[in-house]
Amino acid sequence: MTGAVRLRQLVSKGSGGLRCPTEVRASASSSSQINLSWTDRSSHETGVIIERRTGTSGTWDQIATVGA
Repeated sequence: MTGAVRLRQLVSKGSGGLRCPTEVRASASSSSQINLSWTDRSSHETGVIIERRTGTSGTWDQIATVGA
């Protein structure tokens, strides 16, 4: 199965622009779970939305939201 994961930052809670996370890593911990990690470079977001897409042209579905 092919697919993709993307991260989106939630609304800024202060002044200044949002900076994209870096060092995004995905590691399979089992056949049904992937662990994600990244370096947060912004201090103004209220959280991060994690979305996934199955296949190369599917729609993006929100699968989690984590706090900043």
